[in-house]
Amino acid sequence: MEFFKKSDLTDALKVEINSSGWMIDAKELRKFFEIEYSLTLGDTLSQFNNILNQFVPTVVNERPSKEQMELMYASLSKSDSENPNKKYCFGVKMNREGHRRSSFNDNKTRLLRPNLYKYFADGKTIIFYFSSKSIKSYLCRLTKSLISSML
Repeated sequence: MEFFKKSDLTDALKVEINSSGWMIDAKELRKFFEIEYSLTLGDTLSQFNNILNQFVPTVVNERPSKEQMELMYASLSKSDSENPNKKYCFGVKMNREGHRRSSFNDNKTRLLRPNLYKYFADGKTIIFYFSSKSIKSYLCRLTKSLISSML
């Protein structure tokens, strides 16, 4: 789970959470959420969990706001080992047998190209290729190249 400060969206805290609780140092959690230390810190964190549970949606929001989309993309792009600006899907390819698309590739396509993702959702060996340049820029270059070759 990733939390962002509303006053500064670059200030974020990424935390793994499972059924047993938070997988983070209590001090780090307190610092991010500005929870003062007290002798009853266990009670404080328990209360914090109860309050947080009131805000965690129980269903997936199928229509996130533009701001939410940007935050999800920014968070996802941190995992992009190549170029986080690659957001234009320009192709698909079937992996060789026994190789599946990565969860990163799956999530990126699901977020950026939902209709394309739905079409290939069941094909777990299908991978999606992304570029930092839009298809429009490729078409312009291709058109210029074709025109110059005809002259």
